[in-house]
Amino acid sequence: DNGSGEVSVSDIAGALTGLHKNGTLRVRGAGSVKLTLQRSRASFERIERGATLDMRDGECHLTDSKGPVEIDEARAEVTLANHNGPVRIGGNDGRITVTNPLTETKVDARRAEVEARLLQAVPLTLLTTDDPLRVVLDGPLHVTIDAVATMGRVQATDFDLSPENVEHDSHLSHAIGGRGGARVSLRNLRGDIVIKNLRGPVVNPNRK
Repeated sequence: DNGSGEVSVSDIAGALTGLHKNGTLRVRGAGSVKLTLQRSRASFERIERGATLDMRDGECHLTDSKGPVEIDEARAEVTLANHNGPVRIGGNDGRITVTNPLTETKVDARRAEVEARLLQAVPLTLLTTDDPLRVVLDGPLHVTIDAVATMGRVQATDFDLSPENVEHDSHLSHAIGGRGGARVSLRNLRGDIVIKNLRGPVVNPNRK
């Protein structure tokens, strides 16, 4: 049912559905989630079969869960960590952070700050505008970077790489760890793309 204020739910075998607004929502253990969130501070742990969230304002944290995730956000802060399942996030005017995705992840946002931290190589597609887009590689990962910043810059100094600059586009294409790695596609309009190496700078003999 629709709820507001402080709500805690745990160990639901089936689906958790409805609307929550104007308060704190904590969910620990559920089969699946399909919710509308308005000005909520929501946290989800151990969701087994995926989540569909429609968010307006507020914040949402999803950790240690499984299954397909679809999130539509506006002016919200979204964080995902250690999720095992395909992820699609769209929205505008917020902040999106993804840590250690275990399968393919796609973010298509406008005027939102986006950051992803990869601990293993998985396909990644990140698009945003007007705010920074950051990817942090944690470990010796096998990925192929395809990054384009229009009216912005691609920065990958940790890997001793420089982009090609043509008119309004800054473009970097490079295979880290050899060819055939998971594709990491990055796009930003009127904002920078920053690719970091958490283990520290490296010297790349095939710089281009």
